[in-house]
Amino acid sequence: MCGRMACNLCREDYQNACNYFDKQNNKYIRPQWIDLKNGGSSYRPSNNICPSEITPVLVSGTNFSENSSERCIAPMMWGLVPRWHKGEAKKHGLLTNNCRLEGIQNLSSKGGSKLYASPLKEGKRCVVLCEGYYEWQTKKDTKNKQPYYIYAVQKNNIKVEEPASWKNISWNEQDGWCGPVLLKLAAVYDVWNANSVNINFNSLILLLNLKYIWR
Repeated sequence: MCGRMACNLCREDYQNACNYFDKQNNKYIRPQWIDLKNGGSSYRPSNNICPSEITPVLVSGTNFSENSSERCIAPMMWGLVPRWHKGEAKKHGLLTNNCRLEGIQNLSSKGGSKLYASPLKEGKRCVVLCEGYYEWQTKKDTKNKQPYYIYAVQKNNIKVEEPASWKNISWNEQDGWCGPVLLKLAAVYDVWNANSVNINFNSLILLLNLKYIWR
């Protein structure tokens, strides 16, 4: 299960990397970046993002404003906060950063989890953005764990595991994004509102039951 992510790009480059081609105007368009309150926390690039920190999230812009773009990037806290929780957003005591897809389908059914059912029924689907995430292999001969970096297939000889090498990344309306190919993770999001001041947008990553082939 994903426990650490790498999000090294700045907000503008996440917009660039999520560009899409507008056939009507014959050019690439970047999604709008919307800053959310999130209890005063904001997105900060890091090679080691952990649960409860802020990550870039791609979501339909109509969820925030009728005048918003077709899609937007809205940073959210990684990990769902139960709607019924009172107190600090990060201290609800549940592991809610990931859930297997086959598990959330059962938990969100009638009589299942209250945590997952509401966001799914309300259509709060989104995509968590990162360059990659870390998966640990437990070795049989020792108790040590070896981290492996999981990322998308890259183009133009980009070394996504070496941010220092991203010197020639670029974007323009004619050619679009030339840079690291993002890893896009299916997710659901929710809004936790303990009071009118402390509002928190948060997401849960959905994972398939993958079988890794370690090399």
